[in-house]
Amino acid sequence: SVKVGDTVIPCYTPQCKKKSCIYCEHPNTNLCPTIRGTQGQGLMPDSTSRFRNKEGKVIYHFMGCSTFSEYTVLAEISVAKINPLADLNKVCMIGCGVSTGWGAVMNNCDMEPGSTVAVWGLGAVGLSVIQAAKIRGASKIYAIDINKDKFEVAKKFGADVCY
Repeated sequence: SVKVGDTVIPCYTPQCKKKSCIYCEHPNTNLCPTIRGTQGQGLMPDSTSRFRNKEGKVIYHFMGCSTFSEYTVLAEISVAKINPLADLNKVCMIGCGVSTGWGAVMNNCDMEPGSTVAVWGLGAVGLSVIQAAKIRGASKIYAIDINKDKFEVAKKFGADVCY
């Protein structure tokens, strides 16, 4: 449960955590369908929008989180509360890209120490894959992106070679 003033991480793929939800109860998925039906329509779970422009016209929510806005409204199941004692400079505030990239390496791909890894795309997901692969002991990490400006950051995250 959260209240006004709590610091939270927005979660694009939330979990209702109900015992009757086969997705939330399954150890290998977090694709809970509770808000999926309205999320793609730009609406809250109750099929409404909390946003309006100056003329009162509906502005739709983006992907259930609307994190590209200065302020947002989320369903309670779409947030993860952060410990109030946590140092916010060290807390991961990216609830999608980092957890996706890091989680793929740490939980899904069975990457073994000494593996050679290639990563296509050097956004939040790709950089998180690189960082996790480095920590997991990859011997060589190739980072591939059409934007050469991303290579320096990729190397800081652990990439050995950039293309």
